[in-house]
Amino acid sequence: MKQPFITRCGALAFAVAGIITSTLAAPGDLDPTFDGDGKVVFVVDTNVLAFESAHAVLAQPDGKIVVVGDSDGRIVLARLLTNGAPDTAFGTNGTVLMPRAEEDFFYVLDAALQADGKILVCGSAVIATNTPAGEPFVARFLTNGAPDTTFGVNGLKLFALGLAGNAEGMAVQADGRIVLAIGGYDPTFTQSYFAALRLLTNGAPDAAFDGDGYAETTFPGNEQQVPNDVAAQPDGKILLTGFITVGGTNQIALARFNADGTLDTNFGTGGRVITSLSLTNAYGHSLALQPDGGIVVGGAAAFGFDDYLLAARYTTNGAPDTNFGTGGLTLVPRAWGVATAVQPDGKIIVVGTSTNDVGLFRFTTAGALDATFGNGGRVQTQFSIAADSASDVALQNDGKIVVAGSAFLASADKMITARYLGDDIVLPESPPTLTITPGSPGFAIISWTPATTTNWLLRERLSLTAGTWTNAPSGWTNPVIVPATSPIRFYRLLNS
Repeated sequence: MKQPFITRCGALAFAVAGIITSTLAAPGDLDPTFDGDGKVVFVVDTNVLAFESAHAVLAQPDGKIVVVGDSDGRIVLARLLTNGAPDTAFGTNGTVLMPRAEEDFFYVLDAALQADGKILVCGSAVIATNTPAGEPFVARFLTNGAPDTTFGVNGLKLFALGLAGNAEGMAVQADGRIVLAIGGYDPTFTQSYFAALRLLTNGAPDAAFDGDGYAETTFPGNEQQVPNDVAAQPDGKILLTGFITVGGTNQIALARFNADGTLDTNFGTGGRVITSLSLTNAYGHSLALQPDGGIVVGGAAAFGFDDYLLAARYTTNGAPDTNFGTGGLTLVPRAWGVATAVQPDGKIIVVGTSTNDVGLFRFTTAGALDATFGNGGRVQTQFSIAADSASDVALQNDGKIVVAGSAFLASADKMITARYLGDDIVLPESPPTLTITPGSPGFAIISWTPATTTNWLLRERLSLTAGTWTNAPSGWTNPVIVPATSPIRFYRLLNS
C-alpha cells in the first residue's frame, strides 16, 4: 500500500489513503505481462525446415530468462527481458547461434547458471574426426552471450572418457564446481554407464573426486542403465537419477556419491536405489531437493499404450517417503514428466507433455495434485495443433514459473517458452486519479477518473492507524459526497 497523502480543501483537511489497484490472477494462469499472452516462439534459423528445440531454461536473478537448445546441431542461446522481448544486449538481437563444422553436431541436454552470471551448457557432441561417435561436452558463455575463451577451447570442452556418451544433466555446487550426469556405452556397446563427472571452475576434471573427476556405478542385474539428471546437495554429495532395465522392464534408479567420489553406503543399498512399478515401465527424468532435504524425482511411467506423469519423493537416506502420495509416489494419467522444480514452500512442479500440449503440474508436499493451481493442479498450454512439449522449468524470484520446450510449427520443431503466474501474484494496474473539491457548505466531493470504473469503493475511518474502515456515504457512487466538518476523516479507495 502506498503511504497516505493529505490534501486540503479550503480550511478543511482530508486524509485520503490511496492504494494501487489490482486484479488477482489464479496460480497457473499464463502471465499476460510476458509478450502479451504469456508465450514466446523463437525462430533462430530462417530455414523453415530447421529443427530447433529448447532443452533448458534459466531464470536470472535480475528477472531475465535464458533459453538454451539446439538448431540443426548447433548450440543456441536466447535471452529475454522480463516482458518477454529479446534482450538486444545478448548475442545478436538476443540470440547466440554457436558455429560448428559442417560435419559436426551438438545436442544440448541441460544448462546451468553460475553465481557470476556465466552460462554453462552441456550435452553430446558428435565430432566427425573423433571416436567414439559421441562425447560429453560443456560450453561456457559470458553474460553477454560471447563464448568464454578462458574455458576450454573457445569456450568449449570435450571429454574423451573412452565411451560413446552424453552429459545428460548439470548442476553447479555452492563452491562453483560443476557436476554432470554422464551416460553412455563402451565402444562395443555392450556396457552402459551410470556416472558422475565433477569439474573445477575452469573446466578441468577435479582430481579430488575419485582421483580423476569421474566416478561410476553399476546396478546389479541390469541390462541397461541411463542417468538423466544430477543434483548437488549442500553437503557436497552428488545425486543421480535415471532408469535401469531389468528383465525387459525399466525401473527408476538413483545413486549417490560422497564428495570424494565414493558411493554413499548410507543411501539405499550400497549407495543405490531402485524403484519398480508392477507391470509398468518407470523412468526418473529429473531431480530436485526440497527445503527439508527430501529428494524429489520427476519422471514418467508407461503401461501398454497408457502414459503417466510421475512424482516421487525419497527421504535423505533413499527410502521412499510414505508421507508422499501412495508409498512415496504419485501418478497422473495422460501425461509425461521430464523436468522438476521445488518451490520455497516445498510444493513440487513437474512439466512435460499433457495430451500433446505443454503440461504443467503442481503437487502439494503430501503428493496430491494442488487444487489451488490451474485446473485441479494441472495446466495445459497449446502452441500448435500438432505436438507440443516442455523440456525444462525454472522458478523466478517473484514466484513465476517459466517453461521451455518445443512445438511443431509449419514444417519443423521450434523453440518455445511460456511464463505462468505463481502464488499470490498480483497484476498491478494504474490507479484512478483522485480529485477532492469543495461542495456545499460542510461537504466536499471526492471523485476519480476514469469515471467508467465501477468497481471502486471509498472507505473511511477517523484514525489513520487504528479503527475499522467503513463504507463512505454512497461509497459505490462516483463522485462521493463526504462530510467536511470536524473530526477529520481518512479515506482510502479500494478495488473490489
